Amino acid sequence: MITPNAASIKELKAAIEGVYILDEWNIDGQTFRPPAVEGRFVILNGNVMSVLIDITQDSKKTYTTLYGVYSLTPDSFAYKYETRTTFTQTPDKISLAREIPWEGMREFTVKQEGNSVHLQSGEKAAFDFNPDGEIYSEDGKVLRVWHRAKPE
Repeated sequence: MITPNAASIKELKAAIEGVYILDEWNIDGQTFRPPAVEGRFVILNGNVMSVLIDITQDSKKTYTTLYGVYSLTPDSFAYKYETRTTFTQTPDKISLAREIPWEGMREFTVKQEGNSVHLQSGEKAAFDFNPDGEIYSEDGKVLRVWHRAKPE
């Protein structure tokens, strides 16, 4: 049954899917912007991808790629990463981490308000999509702010 807030899958995909470019990344209470941090978040055709680069510290630089899948219904969204590669560079060495950040699908409720879509996972995480970009937060704190890549 479709709830009054629910939209069609086509409308939801139009509001959510796209390529996003990192504007801000909040790390340990500090806000960083490119070029100290860089990133791309792609959500398209059932696939999700994140690329995150953190060179805020000379003593420790990280380069992460995450690939996965997502599902969408009029009132639910879920995604998981199936592959992760993180290289951490220190003055002494470069190390590799491959464990995925969590097991299984991470589930969210969907709420559409006009041309914006809010995805909420309990009290923990939220994605707020609008025509200009996306804001990701955890525990009520904004972690990353992205703008939507526009066709030229």
